Amino acid sequence: MEKEAADFFHTRPGFAGPVMQCKRLIAMAAMGGIRATCQSSAAELGPMNAFMLHWIASSPEFTGTNDSSTHLLEPPSWDIIKEEFKTVDGTLKVPEGPGLGVEIDPVKLAKSEELAKQGKYPHEKGLGQRDKYYWG
Repeated sequence: MEKEAADFFHTRPGFAGPVMQCKRLIAMAAMGGIRATCQSSAAELGPMNAFMLHWIASSPEFTGTNDSSTHLLEPPSWDIIKEEFKTVDGTLKVPEGPGLGVEIDPVKLAKSEELAKQGKYPHEKGLGQRDKYYWG
């Protein structure tokens, strides 16, 4: 920020860390006069997307365009939450209710677990926080 080396701060919560770390990062960007934006990776399921919607809606620091790939979760694909996200006037509606406002569907969760056991969607290790190349 001191060197004015960035025009905007673009983050994904999967890389940013826990909730309070995410809030601190965008607060720092705002203090430096840098626009903050957020996006999903198209790999998150409903609970993470719900977190992102709550994070963006509760953080005035997000002044840029935010992107979610939840459209990829609509049929014919699937998710583990009971109800799909709703789009209102071109914007995803923040889920309401206890917690993140989404409820896990046990049948869909079992389907997800079965697919994982079959190896259809193997987990691939990403770059960890100790990786100096990624985290500097």
